[in-house]
Amino acid sequence: MKKLFITTFIILTVITKLTAQSFSVDNLNYSVNNDGVSVTVTGYIDDMEPLVIPESVSHNGYDYTINAIGQNAFNNYYWNGQDELVVPNSVTNIGNYAFAYSNCGKHLILSNSLTYIGNYAFYHCNFKDELVIPNTVNHIGDWAFAFCARFSGDLYIPDAVTYLGEGAFTGCGQIRGSLHLSNSLETIRDNTFDQCKFTGILTIPNTVNSIGNSAFGGCSGFTGSLIFPNSVSHIGEDAFSGCTNFDGELVLPDSLSIINDGTFHGCENLSGTLNIPNTVTYIGFDAFAYCGFTGPLNIPENVTYIGIDAFSYCNFTGSLTIPDSVIEIDNHAFYQCSGFSGELVIGKSVSLIGSWAFAYCTGISEVVSLATTPPELTFSNAFQYTDCTTLTVPCGFLDIYEQNSSWNQQFTTITENCNYLTHPEWYYELINDTGDITYQYLSHQGDTTIQHKKVKIIVKTNTLYDKESVEETEEYIYVEDNKVFWWNQTLEEFTVLYDFGAQVGDYWEIKAGLNSIVVHVDMVGQAEYDGIVYKTLQISDYDDIFGGTIVCTVGHLTSFFPEKMLENKGNYEVNGMRCHWNNGELLFKVGDVDCDYVYDNHHYSVNEIATGNGFVIYPNPSQDNIFILSDKIKEEYRILNRLGESVLTGTISSDNQKIDISSLSEGLYFIIIGNATTKFLKW
Repeated sequence: MKKLFITTFIILTVITKLTAQSFSVDNLNYSVNNDGVSVTVTGYIDDMEPLVIPESVSHNGYDYTINAIGQNAFNNYYWNGQDELVVPNSVTNIGNYAFAYSNCGKHLILSNSLTYIGNYAFYHCNFKDELVIPNTVNHIGDWAFAFCARFSGDLYIPDAVTYLGEGAFTGCGQIRGSLHLSNSLETIRDNTFDQCKFTGILTIPNTVNSIGNSAFGGCSGFTGSLIFPNSVSHIGEDAFSGCTNFDGELVLPDSLSIINDGTFHGCENLSGTLNIPNTVTYIGFDAFAYCGFTGPLNIPENVTYIGIDAFSYCNFTGSLTIPDSVIEIDNHAFYQCSGFSGELVIGKSVSLIGSWAFAYCTGISEVVSLATTPPELTFSNAFQYTDCTTLTVPCGFLDIYEQNSSWNQQFTTITENCNYLTHPEWYYELINDTGDITYQYLSHQGDTTIQHKKVKIIVKTNTLYDKESVEETEEYIYVEDNKVFWWNQTLEEFTVLYDFGAQVGDYWEIKAGLNSIVVHVDMVGQAEYDGIVYKTLQISDYDDIFGGTIVCTVGHLTSFFPEKMLENKGNYEVNGMRCHWNNGELLFKVGDVDCDYVYDNHHYSVNEIATGNGFVIYPNPSQDNIFILSDKIKEEYRILNRLGESVLTGTISSDNQKIDISSLSEGLYFIIIGNATTKFLKW
């Protein structure tokens, strides 16, 4: 019976406490929480003088702990006569708008048990001096301390904070000390510190992956470098706009794909070279306008759009290349970038250039457009006041640019560039007299000088009779004024092999040995491979020796040289070009040949070259080392360049068969061991 009485008493006690959900004591309103032993302050009856929030309260004989300040509890509360507002240490939670627009003390002292600060909790409050956020806090709500304009000193966001709300400290313009960010943050949201005036270095934790719009906008007090950890993949619009006193370098994260509008606008004291990560595809409006970078600007290959005023009034130096990936350069993109000097190269995919895009870039001395279709110019002022009058366009597309009124108003001189053969290679098929199909391989293997002209040595390798015999010859060419000149070894003079600038009705004479032909241009057209458009010349001659199609900057599609005219012509027929490379990059392909396989076979396979004179060298070609297999136990060797000059000597033996050739320049060399000589290529 006694046990039943005690149980009934406890139940009645709980019911009594729960039924007293709301009550008022000493001008404050309370609500009992679900645990039945704690309460939330929900509001007040009249302004208190001063406002005092106790740690506990008694009502109807029961004691309650005050652990929360409820939503709107002191919204618009006004009493300015007290020195400080103390949130008691029993409080763990401050609700939304709890003290919004309040004026209830000069200093704010927060509970050392506080974990949660709600949205707009202290919005537009009038507290001053340093704000101390307890280390127990893990949540600071949206706009929680926004426009608390009198806070000053340092701001320390405890490492326990995992949620830092949008606009949490925006407008706190008197906070002029240092900023410490929580090492648990993943996101810095929109406007979080907008218009704050922190000083010193900003350190962004390596846990952060996103920085929102205007997150640090107008934070003009930061100094030093601005360095982003690679964890950051998003930086919002105007995120650092107006941060005028960063005076070190800007280090962008490799994970960034978009540089948004105005992100670094007005960061006028940033210095050093701007390195934009290769992952970036989009550079937005005003992204770097008025920034103070020095050094060249390297725009990575994946960028497709450069926005309005993206780099206007910047101080870059050196030449500028707009990569082939860029499609649109918007208005004023590089306006007043007067530090550029040298060449401006516009990539082949650019289709639109906005008004004043490069205006007042006074250091640009030449503009090169790689686009075969002239990009649209929004107005005829894209290159105004650049002091540049010369435009160079792709080979074969001079007429198109000259006939474009927007472009010919910008430049008094428009020329075409057909001089693309820097390190070329070609693969042609051969048909032997047996009907077997093998190959002819042409490759640039060095330079020399003939009649004061710097010429390219082209080694022509014919693989005959089902790869059982190899025939090598050397040809010499150079490119000048859009013409390819070929050395006639019999007459010891140069002849025009190709005229890439020719138009319909033009002609030229080709001399090979003691023979000559005159080729006529019957038609001018276009060919395309992998997005690149090439001018083509359909040519013919009276004897039908070299008629067919020339692809400008690539070569003749039947045979690179007029094989039928050569005095040492063998029993084979060149059956057409299949692949053309320049600097190892495949530029043109005909048919279904696997050009990657062809290239790898010529460059990377390890083939022992039997000399028939007592030794074998491998690999050939090589970059670093060659190995000698010799029937001599010990023998001296000499390596000669093409001019017969000795460039390397040494001794080989059964214990030492490796020769280090890394110090040699690229090209063709001869190695002499005893009375035997053979050649190898250094790449």
